[in-house]
Amino acid sequence: MEAEAETLEFADGAVRVPGRDGPAKPLGELAREIAITALFNPALTDPQLESTKTYYPPNIQHGAYPTFPYSAHVAVVEVDRETGLVTVLAYAAVDDCGVVVNPTFVEGQFHGSIVMGIGGALWEELAYGSDGRPRTTTFKHYLMPRAADLPHLETGSQVTPSPFTLLGTKGSGEGGLAGAVACIANAVNDALAPLGVTINEMPLSAPRVLRAIREGATT
Repeated sequence: MEAEAETLEFADGAVRVPGRDGPAKPLGELAREIAITALFNPALTDPQLESTKTYYPPNIQHGAYPTFPYSAHVAVVEVDRETGLVTVLAYAAVDDCGVVVNPTFVEGQFHGSIVMGIGGALWEELAYGSDGRPRTTTFKHYLMPRAADLPHLETGSQVTPSPFTLLGTKGSGEGGLAGAVACIANAVNDALAPLGVTINEMPLSAPRVLRAIREGATT
């Protein structure tokens, strides 16, 4: 444009040289010229063009998440009074992750997070010895749920679009995990209620539950 860069004026999607007659040059046209002639124009020391677009949800004030998933969980469990073993007989849950883009992925995410929550509530534990060394160093000692340990999971979805995201989406994994842990813990305590026992320490492993039953007190 035969002008010093600091003299250029950018306005209304165009570039002009103040005080010079003639129409302003649209930014699109200028970008096309730069892209075509960049390698042959000695005035362009850095001819690369870069386009950046960002989106920031307007409701974020603190933290990193503009939305939160929701879910409702119901579990039926059986507690063996002689061994303390907890068996999950039935499980149902409904989540609301907003607009569902891929139903198969969302269902898989929900199932996986529920199983993860059940495992954390009943079996999974990082145990350490008196010397500070971890005792759960293999899957023989760090117990995770297997298919045979779980009932069929009945799941469903409710769609409430989020007004704060571009597609109306929310998270699809956290609701399954957090809801499952609380659901199993509440179900076990409901089963122990007739014995006057409440257990708040997880995982709700068989030895821990049996000890609570025998002590007949809150642990």
